[in-house]
Amino acid sequence: MPTTAVTLNRDDMFVRNRLVDELSSRRTALGYSQRDMADAVGVTRNSVMTLERRRPANPRVATLTTYGQALRLELTIAFAGLPVVSCPYADLLFAGGFLGESLVARLRATRTHMGVTRQGIADSHGWQMQAVAAFENSAGMPMLAQLQRYARVHGGRLDARWLTC
Repeated sequence: MPTTAVTLNRDDMFVRNRLVDELSSRRTALGYSQRDMADAVGVTRNSVMTLERRRPANPRVATLTTYGQALRLELTIAFAGLPVVSCPYADLLFAGGFLGESLVARLRATRTHMGVTRQGIADSHGWQMQAVAAFENSAGMPMLAQLQRYARVHGGRLDARWLTC
């Protein structure tokens, strides 16, 4: 599968840092050790440590969601500055618990609504056409920065927050 490596810009890093810092603070406030968190998520303690140290620099939405669920937090993501486009497929994905994939479907619907081609996205991102197609077809779980960059191409921005469940 083609890679879609993304270099984070300052806004991307701010959002990522805030989300990860809030996870870490919540874990500490609940009295969970990193080992407790690892057991709850089903990963190694090293994985928890790595995320809390902001590595990987570009976490997947599914990773953040899984960690958040263990702490009774819900990740909400919206796209500010983009038109609201009806997308029943995205709604179904979201209802099924596939947040990242539903966001990709919504962005694809927005791109189509705005009359932008995949080639236009590829040119704006510096991605290969195959990578855009793989991203839009949800061939993998999207990374936070991929969603941020894709939204910016259309003049929008990603707004991500934790809600207490």
